[in-house]
Amino acid sequence: MSQLIQIKVVSDVVCPWCLVGKKRLEKAMSLYNGKAEFKVTWKPFFLDSELPREAKNKIEHYNNKFGREKVPLLLDRMKKVGKDEGIEFSFGGEIANTITSHRLIHYAGLKGDQNKVVDELFADYFEREKNIGSIKVLTEAAERAGLNGQEVKEYLEGKQDEKEVFEEAKNTARNYRISGVPFFIIENKYAISGAEDPQTFKNIFDKILKENEGKETVAPKANEAESCAKDGSGVC
Repeated sequence: MSQLIQIKVVSDVVCPWCLVGKKRLEKAMSLYNGKAEFKVTWKPFFLDSELPREAKNKIEHYNNKFGREKVPLLLDRMKKVGKDEGIEFSFGGEIANTITSHRLIHYAGLKGDQNKVVDELFADYFEREKNIGSIKVLTEAAERAGLNGQEVKEYLEGKQDEKEVFEEAKNTARNYRISGVPFFIIENKYAISGAEDPQTFKNIFDKILKENEGKETVAPKANEAESCAKDGSGVC
């Protein structure tokens, strides 16, 4: 019987390193066919909770945040990193506050499966250049992920669970001292900060499996990798 390994991913939808980290986590998980099963739960994080809910031009936002001369270099590097992970980063379109997208991810969790919704949201924002602050865009993403579009639309048009999502983000960041994402919490015992390589995840998964076999090993060091931080580092 395969063992269940539970993983919490703290992430923001507008964080490119979160998408990179997701791809690397999935590469590591794919190595355990039949030996382990994984349950991934997504937790909210706000890189900029002050972003307006009305969308604004993404490139202009980056220019104001990082400087016009720096932005092309940052985006070019991010595109190169993305290609290695099968991501076609495209940085056109608009950016808006991510509270509504986090509420959709929360709603998907109540319905049983967040991962398909997360996939659609990342693809919408980073590859399709869509505004993930738009209820229409979010509803369409939810429908592609198998949720009832009308129910999702009605949910997002209200304020249900908004306070709870903000509180969850605040408490998670405080409890785990998180200042940047992605941040991975594995079995409530190990933590990885940043988009680490698949081998780092594998080291921890192997340790967990051996621990449950009654064998002691030296705990792997979870090094910090590249991430998006509230202080403005990363293309976020």
